[in-house]
Amino acid sequence: MRRSGENLLQILLALCCLSLLFTVPVKVLADEINFDGTYTAAPNGDVTVVYKFTPTMAVYQQLRNSISNLYLLLRTLASARAEIEVVDKKADWDDSTRTVTFSFKTLGMARNMGNRWEIEVLPGVEFSNSNEATKTAYFNEDSTGTLGRIHGISKLIVPAQAHDLRWDAGRRVVSYVMPVPEKSSGGSSILFISGLVLLVLGALLAAASFLRRSLPVLLEHEDDDQKLIGHDEK
Repeated sequence: MRRSGENLLQILLALCCLSLLFTVPVKVLADEINFDGTYTAAPNGDVTVVYKFTPTMAVYQQLRNSISNLYLLLRTLASARAEIEVVDKKADWDDSTRTVTFSFKTLGMARNMGNRWEIEVLPGVEFSNSNEATKTAYFNEDSTGTLGRIHGISKLIVPAQAHDLRWDAGRRVVSYVMPVPEKSSGGSSILFISGLVLLVLGALLAAASFLRRSLPVLLEHEDDDQKLIGHDEK
């Protein structure tokens, strides 16, 4: 959703259109393709992206027959590393649902603005609604290319610990607040208890040392007192 040199979705759509331009018969290109996109934001700002394209059986079969290596369509993303690095790229076929799936991770797609995190949404993707309970914002996706109309929905899922999920229509930004990491009190408590134990132990050792030095002297004085008492009695 955020700019990465170009819109990542538009890159994929263009790649699909270009790959089919010379391989799919013109009469097939008028079919509609259903699109489903999921953006899952991690606490550190990385976003995992999953795009699913579900065409008609005719178009899906043409894709299967025309593209020898589906992963090659994702290689163009490497040239779009203007602000965001794209890693973990994958591409899969699902014959049972005639779905083509592209997935990758964009590093630092969500920006930490200090008091809020933000993810930019480019024009062409229309906000639908958001659900604070599920930490999800929903969008409508609709575009027309060589293949015809590609339409569907996409959703942005923010971290579970996030709150105050908002859509800023003027800036076209989804924002949310992440809780400030709490400082663990366990470590300081352990240090306090350990210090107290050492203090008491030190006091006991000091007392034992004092008694060990003083006891012979006290006993010697006690013997002298006993001798004096015996002498006086005589």
